[in-house]
Amino acid sequence: MRKEIVIVILVGIGIGILVAFGVYTARKAIKENKTKPPAEVVETAPVPAESPEQTTQSLSISEPENNSLVDQDEITVAGVTSPNSVVTIIAEENEYLLTADASGKFSTAVSLVGGANDLAITAFDSEGKKAETVLTIVYSTAKL
Repeated sequence: MRKEIVIVILVGIGIGILVAFGVYTARKAIKENKTKPPAEVVETAPVPAESPEQTTQSLSISEPENNSLVDQDEITVAGVTSPNSVVTIIAEENEYLLTADASGKFSTAVSLVGGANDLAITAFDSEGKKAETVLTIVYSTAKL
């Protein structure tokens, strides 16, 4: 019986020490937080908005239509952009890099995966201006 009482007293003292240490640590953290100087505020110059002449890069996709349903695993993506622009097409599994001709036309074959395919098409001109669009093409072999 005496052993049990001694064990209970020791466990109680241990729990009391843990609670006291927790309170001490919490108070110390709150005190340190109050004494820290406020963060320095740095003012920055406003960023000028792009003027309309800076965003004149165009991109028009002639084929395929957005949200098309196709039954072939390869399609032709074609369109028109600014002359000699670099065009990137990022598909589900592959990336394509091509250059538009002098009239701005481009065309390439793109491989599809089964199901929905998001094609991110971006055109960059020689001045770094960009235009982008995303097409969703669904490839299915099911008979409709």
